[in-house]
Amino acid sequence: MSSEGAQRLYDGVSRVLRYGTFLSAAVLAAGLAWLLLEGQAGAPPSLGAMLASGFGEPTLSPTALVSGLASGSPLCLLEVGTLVLLGTPVARVAASVVLFAEERDRAYVAITLAVLGMLLFAIFILGPAEARGSLGG
Repeated sequence: MSSEGAQRLYDGVSRVLRYGTFLSAAVLAAGLAWLLLEGQAGAPPSLGAMLASGFGEPTLSPTALVSGLASGSPLCLLEVGTLVLLGTPVARVAASVVLFAEERDRAYVAITLAVLGMLLFAIFILGPAEARGSLGG
């Protein structure tokens, strides 16, 4: 990879990380402000009661998340901000695949695709299986 190509790769990856972090921070700040200003319907009266009831547990369902946002749930907006933050490193790996492909660096494309595949497998296959308790242990 040329020096110019390496700099382009570095710049592209750093932009993905920077924008993802800024976007997630903005969404989290908006969700927190919304929660502090309006509160959440059905919220327990104290932190202890909130922890005991499991209030605010992750939705884990895209349709429930969208309907929660549509119905005006600040907790769902906080969850979206958290998902953007968690998705930023995955987007970085995906951007690296594209940038390595543009450089025609087949070895790094293959390695990065393998890493991306493992990340997606862990997120979409292992994560839900563990949430259902079907992994044992």
